[in-house]
Amino acid sequence: MINQRLATTLTTEQAKFCSLLTAGIAAAEGTIYAAMSATDCARLAGVIAENVIAHFAGTQPIEMFAERMTRLRVHDPDYTPESIAVIIQIIATALISMVNSSYPIADPEYPAIQAAVHDLVLRDSTACFVVYATEREQALRASLADHERLVALLRERSMPIMPVYDGILVVPVIGQMDTIRAQELTEDLLTAIVDWQAEQVIIDLTGVPEIDPTSVNQIVQMTKAVTLLGASVLLVGIDGAMAQTLTQLGVQLSHVHISAHLQDGIAAALAQYGFAIQPIAAAYQGF
Repeated sequence: MINQRLATTLTTEQAKFCSLLTAGIAAAEGTIYAAMSATDCARLAGVIAENVIAHFAGTQPIEMFAERMTRLRVHDPDYTPESIAVIIQIIATALISMVNSSYPIADPEYPAIQAAVHDLVLRDSTACFVVYATEREQALRASLADHERLVALLRERSMPIMPVYDGILVVPVIGQMDTIRAQELTEDLLTAIVDWQAEQVIIDLTGVPEIDPTSVNQIVQMTKAVTLLGASVLLVGIDGAMAQTLTQLGVQLSHVHISAHLQDGIAAALAQYGFAIQPIAAAYQGF
């Protein structure tokens, strides 16, 4: 009964109600509404008025309108919780103004009318903020998933494991070797050793900008894990600075073959099978 009475009043005075809403939207500085033209402000005010009346008339709850409008704007970076709070305050102010100008305080139903207005505002704000939070959380989760996929792809591309000959794998390491990368590389490498039945693993450190105690420890642990599977390790790409760091840290790599360059490591690995790299002309001299 109270809601129907409000619906009738707002329908009769819809032009006034729209005017109050338009003025409030036009004055909303510092929000997404500040850039709206006078025509857009009036159009939005008309839509709000129609949906508020529909709520009081019982044809459509305000939550449906709130959810729909929030979803339309939630992915706009300028649409913030402050913008939601501002538009809800504009609606509340316009409704209270309409109530005060249309119903005397002495009206027996005045408290109930005020309560109905407050109920609409509460339901409107709750629906808006719930949808906003839900949509933003989903967008954040999607963004985080995309970020994790990108990181995984970069790690995969920065540390590929390549078979260069039967039983020989080459692992070029690019970038700093941290604990997470080392753990992932070790797991992938051990799997590749089994899959390719590798007997020799060449770890190329040419792309590592610098080596610190943590990186050294990760590399040593990796080489130990590889040897436990029966494969031998060749470290290549160690420059003077790396060699000095390894010496200062007292790292024992007696179980590892060390070469300065990747081609030297490949040559050493092939030599274990009795092969050697030589120019094509030399290889075909006997034909």
